[in-house]
Amino acid sequence: MSLPASFSSPNPGRYGLLMSDLRGFTAITSQVPILKLVPLLNHFFQQMSGVIDAYGGVIDKFMGDSVLALFPIHDEVDTAMAMIECAIDMQIAMDEVNVFGNALGLPTLYMGIGINMGTIITCTLGSDIYRERTVLGEPVNLVARMASFSLRGQVLISDTIINHTRAYIDTGSSYTVSIKGLKVPVEVYEVQSMHAPINKHVPQRENRRSPRVEVVLPISYYHIEHKKMRLPIIKADLLDLSYGGMRILTPVQQKTMDEIKIEMSVGLGQNGNGELYAKVLKCTEQEGMYCLSTEFSYVDEPVHKAIRGLVDHLA
Repeated sequence: MSLPASFSSPNPGRYGLLMSDLRGFTAITSQVPILKLVPLLNHFFQQMSGVIDAYGGVIDKFMGDSVLALFPIHDEVDTAMAMIECAIDMQIAMDEVNVFGNALGLPTLYMGIGINMGTIITCTLGSDIYRERTVLGEPVNLVARMASFSLRGQVLISDTIINHTRAYIDTGSSYTVSIKGLKVPVEVYEVQSMHAPINKHVPQRENRRSPRVEVVLPISYYHIEHKKMRLPIIKADLLDLSYGGMRILTPVQQKTMDEIKIEMSVGLGQNGNGELYAKVLKCTEQEGMYCLSTEFSYVDEPVHKAIRGLVDHLA
């Protein structure tokens, strides 16, 4: 499906917006030569494009490891439901993407998705030397932030989407997140399944199903901002651990969906140095300190094996 002809000049319109983002892909590129990743990334885009097209979506652009798709609105409820079903099928399609990648000896990929709807400007920007079609507006900024907030295998929807679909879907966790440029925090919701017009479930990835064990160990972490580590390193204590996350006691208050890079020396990875990133799900005050509930956003294979071994040993 192609974009409307009116896209070439500034034109306001109401669209559904779906954006996907591969979790931890930046960390993967630091460990795997990018030329080895190109076939997998190309296969990923092919699979996602097919699913999006099947639900009437239009690819706006590929951005690194992200996909932004527009859904022209004929009926807002129908479009919202089409985007949710599309997102579920995209998460299901990740199984085939990873079969392809694993056959090449590459790490398993996980994707997060954000879905929103609103009035945006579609236009072409640039010069005679270079120009491209693009979309502008607060709904675009919000869906991009939602995609960046999403966890591995997660589908997040905005309050606009849930208002149209509440009777037809089941949701799990909700998060109140601060979005740069918006005056008030935004509530986003995790889709678990849809039950009309068809029953479909978002696949539950392994990292989100695990025993949790008490482990008291000193750790350190960096706050990640704009994909860069922010100094200084923060000293903290690990309280408990699962395959997919941990609770941390820290002197620093963090915001919901902040990303951190964790360093811990218990044989996780070679020489105790492995790649371990997490997102903050909840931050609560505890006797002058802060308790962070986190879920891993990227874990390299040596660390993944070590965490599983430690959890299984203590469970």
